[in-house]
Amino acid sequence: MTGSRITINEVGSVSKVGKNSFQVPVKYTDRGKEFTKKIMQFANKEAYELMRNAKAGEQYDVEVEKDDNGYWQWVKVTKVDGNSPAVANPASNARGGNYETPEERARKQTLIIRQSCLGSVTGMVAAGKLEVKDIVEVAAQLEDWVNRDFNPEQFPF
Repeated sequence: MTGSRITINEVGSVSKVGKNSFQVPVKYTDRGKEFTKKIMQFANKEAYELMRNAKAGEQYDVEVEKDDNGYWQWVKVTKVDGNSPAVANPASNARGGNYETPEERARKQTLIIRQSCLGSVTGMVAAGKLEVKDIVEVAAQLEDWVNRDFNPEQFPF
């Protein structure tokens, strides 16, 4: 779990989500960047109640944690008064929205490339141009080729 101090910029109107739950959109600044997050009542009632009543300019310490789906969730929200010290871990990679970190994005791209290479090789097997035992080896060769260093001189267009 990591923490961050945010400043509220704007609290939107509460809207109904489903039969018995509500959400409130909150625009806030975290480390100089503006984010918008929909705070769901069913996800964290305490955070929902605090954000529903928040005012522009107020500061909150927010602790976030990644859920099983890889999204950053607010697990604890505390209103900051004038005497509160900074959050314990302000340099962490806590994010307010459901954005990927650069490391997560790079990992996802690697997996997409591997999946594509395996799909291509599987097509070669189906066409009778390759044996099943060679799938992983040929897919690795295709992955290496895709990830090779780009040389713009090879493509003068």
